[in-house]
Amino acid sequence: MIMDELKYEILYDEPEIILGRKLFRIVAKKTFFAGRPAGDSTRGSNFGTAVRNGETGGFVEGEWNLSQDGSCWIGKGAAVFGRAKISENALVHGIEKYARPSVTVRDNAKIHGNCEIKDHAQVRDFAEVGGCSVIRQYARIEDRAVVIDSDIGGYACLFDCIYVKGSDKIIDFNARPARISSTYALEQALRSVEEAREDELPSGVKTVKIA
Repeated sequence: MIMDELKYEILYDEPEIILGRKLFRIVAKKTFFAGRPAGDSTRGSNFGTAVRNGETGGFVEGEWNLSQDGSCWIGKGAAVFGRAKISENALVHGIEKYARPSVTVRDNAKIHGNCEIKDHAQVRDFAEVGGCSVIRQYARIEDRAVVIDSDIGGYACLFDCIYVKGSDKIIDFNARPARISSTYALEQALRSVEEAREDELPSGVKTVKIA
């Protein structure tokens, strides 16, 4: 890719030590809409974010962490390192007010499609997140877990070789099904959420549905 086609550049002269790794801030080299391909309205007008030429983003360890193609982006409040890869139209962004990134994607994790990783979420090891997934709040995707077209949040931790596809709601905060490694564990978590809701949880609490 020639220099004038670069989507972003890495500020190698301004390293920071984060979680024991030397990471570098990225800066946009052109204006684009991150997190969604041009003309795609399937995620609604609130998904994605405008990135302007010269705007700084999050942290990477090297160019292999963020593709120069597509509209993928690592926003402020997020760090991606190790052999982790953000590609296609994925959007990774944390909470900017913290001194250190609140979202981390590390190791050999792969984030692709039109997904969004945000809040305090973590994706690590050989985990994969794709499709139109959203990983939010304090959720963790680890080991060889695969999440496709799903919305995972609360305190959920998906690990081992679990495969989740087609969820349209997050896992409920109140039940806190923290460790989910199999279909059986997932079914147990869903049951615990339903039982908790029968005890009249406070209004406004999000529900759960994972297919």
